[in-house]
Amino acid sequence: MADTPDKSSQVTKGTKGNTPLIGRILVVEPDELVRRMLAMSLHSLGHVVLTAESPESAKDEIRSESFDLIVLDADADGSMSFLDWLGKQDQATPVIAASARDKTHQIVRAFERGVADYLTKPINLGIMAGRVESILRLMSDPEGTNGQIKPLDALRQIDLPAIDRQLEQATSGLGGAAMLRTMNDILRDALQAERASVFRYDSDRHELLTVVAHGDLEEGDSSPLIRMSADEGLAGAALGMNRLLNIIDAYEDDRFNPEFDRKTGYETHSVLCFPLHDQKGDPIGVAQVLNRKHGSFTAESEIIAGQLATRCAHALNNAFFQDPDAVNLVATIVAESPLIPSLDETVIITDADTVGPVIVPDPSSPQSMVGTNLGRYHLQSILGAGMQGVVFRATDELLERDVAIKMLGLHSGRIDSVRNQFMIEARTMARLNHPQTVGIHDVGEFDGSMYLVMELCRDTAGNMLKESGSIDYHKCLSIIRDACLGLGAAHKRGMIHRDIKPDNILLDGDGRGKLSDFGLAMAANTTDLSGDNRIVGTPHYMSPEQCRAEPVDHRSDLYALGGTFYHLATGQPPFNHYSTVDEVLEAQCSEEIPNPGTICPSLAGDCSTVIRLCLAKKPSERYQTAWALLEDIQALLDRIEID
Repeated sequence: MADTPDKSSQVTKGTKGNTPLIGRILVVEPDELVRRMLAMSLHSLGHVVLTAESPESAKDEIRSESFDLIVLDADADGSMSFLDWLGKQDQATPVIAASARDKTHQIVRAFERGVADYLTKPINLGIMAGRVESILRLMSDPEGTNGQIKPLDALRQIDLPAIDRQLEQATSGLGGAAMLRTMNDILRDALQAERASVFRYDSDRHELLTVVAHGDLEEGDSSPLIRMSADEGLAGAALGMNRLLNIIDAYEDDRFNPEFDRKTGYETHSVLCFPLHDQKGDPIGVAQVLNRKHGSFTAESEIIAGQLATRCAHALNNAFFQDPDAVNLVATIVAESPLIPSLDETVIITDADTVGPVIVPDPSSPQSMVGTNLGRYHLQSILGAGMQGVVFRATDELLERDVAIKMLGLHSGRIDSVRNQFMIEARTMARLNHPQTVGIHDVGEFDGSMYLVMELCRDTAGNMLKESGSIDYHKCLSIIRDACLGLGAAHKRGMIHRDIKPDNILLDGDGRGKLSDFGLAMAANTTDLSGDNRIVGTPHYMSPEQCRAEPVDHRSDLYALGGTFYHLATGQPPFNHYSTVDEVLEAQCSEEIPNPGTICPSLAGDCSTVIRLCLAKKPSERYQTAWALLEDIQALLDRIEID
């Protein structure tokens, strides 16, 4: 039974590296809703997907069609006998089995029958996508295996459920560093090596950095803080080429940088390193494994590395990339690590022929910059920090007024893509020049870091929610009205904000709302600088089309403003009961918005209607313009004043 259109009769394979592979996939799942959700998710990635409601009906599909991969509900009746039958076919198709967390015996039985990997239910769609990609790449890469062994034979030699249990236990341990230590242990042991390291890639600095390097350390020894340019060494080569490297003798390879060995006393021989990507396909790091204990790394080693790559990337992502308070790379790692590296414990890896480091570390933390000057601007205090940078309160000593300065990470001005995105934000906000958008005074660069000088506002709607939990009804309407005015001005100029949320509505000294943070804004009908088919925004406020990475227009902003309205009026975003990003994204696409009047019974019925109209799933059923929404908001305000 096919639930998705058959795009072609042949499987289209991509190239190695970051190019996705497209496969013919059979989803075997008895629950119709789950079956359709899995099929839609895989189909959206470009795969040709057919479905079967039972293992028995799956046999009929396999007899008439050829598949590259099967996703099977291992808890379904007849699933084990189906795997036995599948193993007897001339060309057995690899299987990813899914089972409930409390049914580990099913996974054991499935692995005994040769499944390639498994998923825990409820299935995380992002993890499924990564493991599907990993299996397809392994099964279609005869060059990687040198034609010596079949991938499935190698995959059976590592205990994937045990590995996942290790990572799950590390999650509740000592933070990001504990998880990476566990991942390094797994890499080292599975690949029978002396050492393993997972490097995080910081695009702002264009550096690879880690405080965790495992191997034959003596009891009580600590790993050094290692940082190096992402253009250097074998790890940098793997990242730049976007492919796995298997090096028999590092010293025979011109790309190897022996500086680390000289500084640490370690002697590198064989090396296996491979890039790591997030769910969007962006590079987030590199795994590097050193000195296989039985000689050089084999084709089997490459297959095991490929199988572990998605888990390694997931561990790295959970360890550091989901921390909204991370200011910069070093601060994130040091804060989460039981090790506190001093300057003496920092190993800066540079090319031996260069005079000094390619990228000089930041000499001071953002806090240490307080009290100093950026040109004519005297930095007074830190207002806030996030993944993009830090915001200072400052004084313009020439014009004698207080301002806010948003500074991006170190060396942001030296990376063309970051500089371009930064200037788009500055020019976008400057062009608006509207009372309900934050005013821009100046832009500049200090020690390689771009900064933006803005109008100083005393608070944000997000902070008000954090402090009080809810916002007075009249104040809530006033804030949304002001944001609607600013949004209407942006839409009039053909701009789409794409990241409206409480934190991006600032409040001036008189309490008036001002729309801010146009870092994701783009002109309508233009290409996103971050790349096509990439989800951007904040999940709790994103429209269904934005969650699916489809083209958006101004009505997606109206949905986000509706989600913000919902949060301000009730004290929580629409799908606050979900704990993961994937669950929220799925809910935005398929679930009805909970009635705000149920959460906040005192909320006026007409207000609930306005909110729900903003949050209609189909763009054609929402408010079509900011001005139309503004009229209804103003009517609600007028009613309060009359009452």
